[in-house]
Amino acid sequence: MKIIHGTGTGALMKGVREHLDGHPLVREYRVGDQHEGGNGVTFATMR
Repeated sequence: MKIIHGTGTGALMKGVREHLDGHPLVREYRVGDQHEGGNGVTFATMR
């Protein structure tokens, strides 16, 4: 799953990653590579 949250102040990015961290349906998540959007994108792998 690709979550586009942008960079801005980082508040939304932090909130998204905190929500994904420890969520029972999320296997893992990662920051996008530079060509994928960098810190403005989070990729999550679901169980």
